[in-house]
Amino acid sequence: MKKAQPRKIISSIIVFFVIANWIFSGFPQIFNFPPKIQKAQAADISIDTGAAGQWRSLRNLVWTTPLIGYFFYVDGGDADFKYVKTTDGGQTWNAGAEIDDDLTITGAAFDVWYDRWTPGGTGDLIHIWWFETADGDVNYVNLNTASSDTIGSNVIVFNGASAAAGRGVFVSGAKAR
Repeated sequence: MKKAQPRKIISSIIVFFVIANWIFSGFPQIFNFPPKIQKAQAADISIDTGAAGQWRSLRNLVWTTPLIGYFFYVDGGDADFKYVKTTDGGQTWNAGAEIDDDLTITGAAFDVWYDRWTPGGTGDLIHIWWFETADGDVNYVNLNTASSDTIGSNVIVFNGASAAAGRGVFVSGAKAR
């Protein structure tokens, strides 16, 4: 009968302890064992919803930083397409600003897209598409968040015939890479 070599036994014991230590210590963690429990944390800021009753159902929110956000909506009072801005994480919002310069939009549907939502995107523009009930034209402008919230020139993307607000009425846009 052949005797086990002490060197081989010691090597096997060391390998066993290294593997066991690796699995249970998480260094480096390859397995989620034991599983880490995620904890819920309280929010740092309460978002103001006081004026929400003025806003109709269509709305979009764009956060450019953790504190700076833009909220796009169709005003429930005059049906104008507007946006408001916060610089304190949503605690307060400035007064609503019109998206176009003729102050006559009666918004039916809209969509927004922020440059940084595009993979690899680094721009500071919020792209805005909408159409209104008066003529059904699909319009486009951009809001430059790096340049004091300057709104670009209006471009008619599609010259429509007519439009009506309601279920199943949408416009959508996105920026590709």
